[in-house]
Amino acid sequence: DQFARLALSGLPPLKEVRIINSEPMRIGGQPGYETRAEGKAPQDGSDVVIVQWLRFGTGAYLRILGLTPKKEWTRNFMRFRAVRDAMEPR
Repeated sequence: DQFARLALSGLPPLKEVRIINSEPMRIGGQPGYETRAEGKAPQDGSDVVIVQWLRFGTGAYLRILGLTPKKEWTRNFMRFRAVRDAMEPR
């Protein structure tokens, strides 16, 4: 949890970021971690939602980020998950 929060804090300058969900999970049969957050876009202050997945492997990890306007979250989250699930380690 602490590593995931630290990784999320290194994002470009979003305003008022707050974590709304953070939990361990399995991604493609490997250990992973999902973190969701809300914030404000730096350009215009519009509401955005961020999802970060960390997928842990042997000696490395993969970080996957999705960021979308809040009003388009439901539609885009399904797309983000499809991209996440299509990634395979080499």
